Amino acid sequence: MAYVLRYLIIINAGLLSIAVLISANNDDSATINIANGPIQGKKEAILNNTIYSFLGIPYALPPIGSRRYQRAVPIKSKWKKTRQCFHYQSSCSQHRSPTSFYDRTNPNGPEYNFSEDCLYVNVFTPTLVASDNLPVIVWIHGGSMLHGNGAWWHGQTLASHENVIVVTINYRLGSFGLLATRNSANKVIIEPNLSLWDQNQALKWIQNNIAYFGGNAKNIVLSGHSAGSLSITYHMMSPESRGLFHSVALFSGTNMMKEAYHQGWEELDGEFDLFLSKTSCNNSRDAVEKSVECLKQLSHDELLIAQEEAMKSSRFPFRPVVGSEFILDNPRLLLDQGLINPMNNILISTVKDDGAVFSAELPGSEYGIPRQVLDKMIHYIYSDYPETIRSLITHEYTRNVEVNDFIQNRHLLDRMLTQGFFQAPAAELASKLGEHNYSSYMILFDQFTAGSAYYPHYAGVIHQMEVPYIFGYPLHQPDYIKDNYTEDDVEVSKHMMKMMSSLAKNGKPIDIDGWTPYTDSDKKYLLVGKELKVQKNFIPAATMFWNEIIPSLLKYSESDLKSSNKAFEMENDRLKQENIFYFYTAIMLSFIIIFFSVFNWYAIRKKEKQS
Repeated sequence: MAYVLRYLIIINAGLLSIAVLISANNDDSATINIANGPIQGKKEAILNNTIYSFLGIPYALPPIGSRRYQRAVPIKSKWKKTRQCFHYQSSCSQHRSPTSFYDRTNPNGPEYNFSEDCLYVNVFTPTLVASDNLPVIVWIHGGSMLHGNGAWWHGQTLASHENVIVVTINYRLGSFGLLATRNSANKVIIEPNLSLWDQNQALKWIQNNIAYFGGNAKNIVLSGHSAGSLSITYHMMSPESRGLFHSVALFSGTNMMKEAYHQGWEELDGEFDLFLSKTSCNNSRDAVEKSVECLKQLSHDELLIAQEEAMKSSRFPFRPVVGSEFILDNPRLLLDQGLINPMNNILISTVKDDGAVFSAELPGSEYGIPRQVLDKMIHYIYSDYPETIRSLITHEYTRNVEVNDFIQNRHLLDRMLTQGFFQAPAAELASKLGEHNYSSYMILFDQFTAGSAYYPHYAGVIHQMEVPYIFGYPLHQPDYIKDNYTEDDVEVSKHMMKMMSSLAKNGKPIDIDGWTPYTDSDKKYLLVGKELKVQKNFIPAATMFWNEIIPSLLKYSESDLKSSNKAFEMENDRLKQENIFYFYTAIMLSFIIIFFSVFNWYAIRKKEKQS
């Protein structure tokens, strides 16, 4: 029998009256009123608790037609008819991810389709009573800002197990969200960082609407993985996102990473010209306005083809840019000046083999890689570094290793990318935040999913392997996900979910004896595996190499570096008999300013070897 239950809640301050209308024609749905009108979602039992899922709620007008390449526009009008929110909506325009284990989209759902009409949020809640005031966990998906969607990860289990509200979002990707340009008079024609503006608009929507779902707009944890995590570090420093979240959980991504951003407009203009040259539109810096209008007339597919062609000529053409309204300056300068939004504690996590995500894409990498491939990869990845520094990096990660050991070569590449791209930048961010009294709790995730149907078995604890644990998949996962989990996996998942909810409820992760915020003096971190272990000295030699030695050397010109090449060659011959410390001492004789950093670096390495 149909019934209607009305709740009229008067919020304590007396400034906000929220009328929540819950109705059901059967036991499988529920209807509530949000700011724009009534929406209907589905009701289901997860882990013996009731969870309400409202999928595909628009948070902005579709960025199509004249709104292509414009900031997301909030929806001000109201709809009168109840909006059905039973299914995810289309993913934002993109190419299918080439990394098969990375894509967790349901192939049978509407989210498997791509469209420019894609600015939607998904809300998972264990309550519809506004006065419950539950904490909220917002998740921004990864995918190099080229792939992915809010439907990659389903929030029902996390919401049920921890009694929190989970929100996932879509945002524009690739050229649709990160293309930008000016005209010859330096007037902005396409504003930069539209992807970040989308996320910002989604956060504003959450602020204005989450109370209707029983959530607390003043208790929001902003979390994400990889490019999603990187995005969050920009929100941490952007005045535009001030007050939109209150704690942060970062998983394998920060803006301290190499290639995290364009340095300024000159780079952006060059990438725009490259993209335009792959289309049928006129490529003229004197007629940029006409070129942009032409781009707005091209089809979705034509733009995707141009994007793919542009990426063949430029390594990372589509990424955020600093020195703009959203990101005022270089992130390191902003951190040094303490220009960070107020927030509670911060969780920073990497996984043991993050960097294996790159080698896993190489053909035949299961059997290892030849040394020539390793050398070429290093040259390609660090092509913007002077040759001497590339040689230094190569030596650091390949010394005393048999050239023809293909498996070991792959391990070396994975280790270099794990430390250089993920772990050292994470440590740098934690260190810089600590200088301004922000508490960062560090995690190293080391639980291998032996029963994974997605991740290559030889790649170790690879990039993204921790995310199913965060969302509680070992306890309950979507039907189309075919991973098999052990009891150990279940326990690890409970720990990860508890950390997220504790960050939301208490402003800091779970209380574990000895786990204190990361500092330069002890570099404490929590090793997450079958057991939770507090450890000290998070990759000390690698953090010194990547965060101190390499940046110091990059300040010098190539000619300065070449002056030490003779010492490099001489010491290279002696390395078979003598300690590596003397090799670097010889190279660094002309760089006395960083001598003590090198000395400390090898003191740490010697201590590590002894232990």
